Amino acid sequence: MVSKEKWKIFEKRLGTKKVFAGFDGYTDMLYSVVQQEKGEAKQVFRRSEDFARRLLETSGISSEYEILLKCKRLGGNAPLMSIGMAAMGAAVSCAGLFGEKETEIENRLTGRLKLYSMGEPAVTVALEFEDCKYMLADCGKLQYITYKKLEEALGQEDINDKILEADLIAAVNWAALPELRSILEKLFISRKNIGKMAHKWLFLDLSDIRKKEGMEIKIYFRTIEQIAEYTGIKTCLSLNENELHVLAEKLDIIENSEAEKLREIRKCLKIREIILHAMKKSMYCSEEEIVEVPKEICSHPIITTGAGDNFNAGVCVGKLLGLPPASQIEMGNFAAEFYVTYGYSGNLEEILKWKEG
Repeated sequence: MVSKEKWKIFEKRLGTKKVFAGFDGYTDMLYSVVQQEKGEAKQVFRRSEDFARRLLETSGISSEYEILLKCKRLGGNAPLMSIGMAAMGAAVSCAGLFGEKETEIENRLTGRLKLYSMGEPAVTVALEFEDCKYMLADCGKLQYITYKKLEEALGQEDINDKILEADLIAAVNWAALPELRSILEKLFISRKNIGKMAHKWLFLDLSDIRKKEGMEIKIYFRTIEQIAEYTGIKTCLSLNENELHVLAEKLDIIENSEAEKLREIRKCLKIREIILHAMKKSMYCSEEEIVEVPKEICSHPIITTGAGDNFNAGVCVGKLLGLPPASQIEMGNFAAEFYVTYGYSGNLEEILKWKEG
């Protein structure tokens, strides 16, 4: 991808960049599911298919499954993505639901990550397998995330400093945030003298949109289009494989290939760029080109919840560094692969040595 010397230059350059991300926040409880016991040892389900088959076998009757807690941590698209970007060297501010006790992350990242809490976190119970995870999310508290709460957390004066002056603004987990469109309207459209932002990025992630109607999606992206027209900011939407197919269906796009679906979605939603992160590859789509980069699969991941967020973090770091599209999604691949292999977000030096080794 790049030489070690260039990565060192990138580290210094990245240290001058500012990022803002919002607006969710969860307490993640990550579990394995016990399949059977052998003596005193417990064997867990490694593949989701085996667990799904067991569930089908007991359909219509009651059954119990033992779960083993792997870890309890701060979670959510915005904070996990922020941790990934800060680990790689960017200065990141993140607003969301973090409660009062999330200071250890800031200390571990030597001050590069600043959290602004708007309340107590929502809760996610994630059942993790080697090939995927099933997330059971209680999102009720996310409905209280409003622009007023954002002002209270940051202070009215700091909204300009922390959000609008950032080089990249990430607004993620739209599906779970009913007030996100209103927040973005107040940030970008309702404010006077916002100035041109053609050198900045607005990075978007939808999360699970199966419960959303196609018209609601179109209304949201009409707001994104208006923001881009008003400010000149560059827009990028990131999708996983499931989100790609669901979004295409919601928009009545019938093309079969992933490349064609990306092209049609981009045109329909009037987004500058779309990024796809699938199991075996990642793709980039703009008006000018489509780029595909293969992805390595970790056979025995330590963790899977947050892999997509670390992919997005790597892509955003690539954008902040001005890398070409192929290198941006390659950076995303590397960040995600490192995360699932070692269970934490790596810095640039760690990721480089690992990939070169």
